[in-house]
Amino acid sequence: MTLVTIKSYGRSAAALAAAGALLALPTILLPAADAAPVSALVHAQSQRQSESTLAGTGLTLDLHQAIDLDAQGIAVKAVDGARMDDSAVILPVDKGSKITYGKKVTGGTVRLQGGIQLSKGEKKLTISNVAYDLETGALRGKFGSQPNIRFATIRHPDSAAIVLEDNSTIATLKLAAGDGIELSADFFAALDKALGTTLSSDMDVSTGIDIDATLDVDVDLANGKELNADLITALGLDDSIDASAGVDGLLDLNVDIDLL
Repeated sequence: MTLVTIKSYGRSAAALAAAGALLALPTILLPAADAAPVSALVHAQSQRQSESTLAGTGLTLDLHQAIDLDAQGIAVKAVDGARMDDSAVILPVDKGSKITYGKKVTGGTVRLQGGIQLSKGEKKLTISNVAYDLETGALRGKFGSQPNIRFATIRHPDSAAIVLEDNSTIATLKLAAGDGIELSADFFAALDKALGTTLSSDMDVSTGIDIDATLDVDVDLANGKELNADLITALGLDDSIDASAGVDGLLDLNVDIDLL
């Protein structure tokens, strides 16, 4: 596995959206552990749109890292297709997830399967219908009966890492890692209302609370026996992957990394 890091020198996705531009998504192609950073500037522009299906691990988050749940008497449970991994909840990528692109990545939606049930005594709140917007960096979900609550934000929606496994056309887009996700004040307000807690006043949530979370999605760089040259270009991988070499060329990929 090879690692190439590409950083953005442009404005954030939020600033681009405010200016009426499309999403700029710089990327990282991951090979060997001692890889060095490579930089590129990505400018999105209006163009013919294509889309590719997303799958994969999805959202993994550990609410215990952000909130002292035991002290609050709050229990966490994965429901409806989500699963627990120690204290973390994993919401897999669901059907209907896609990335859209022209010459550059312009957006897309990651729909997540299952839900998170939070309970305190007899009171319960289920967070479901969770979806991530690649353009805005917003994570939204249905809190009980209230839909479309923006409960978290990925701090750098205009950057990602891409892991390309050996002998595979599947690339993993690491859209968030570590503390790159921030819980919003609306998240805590919804918990307080449903469970009778006082998290909003007990914690300084005005600027958001970092949470230990990751968001990983998979996309196929091939269409059948042919490489998807448009997608490879949109992800900024065309300098590392020669689409004309076909699937066999990708499977035999050996990326050279230059020190800057």
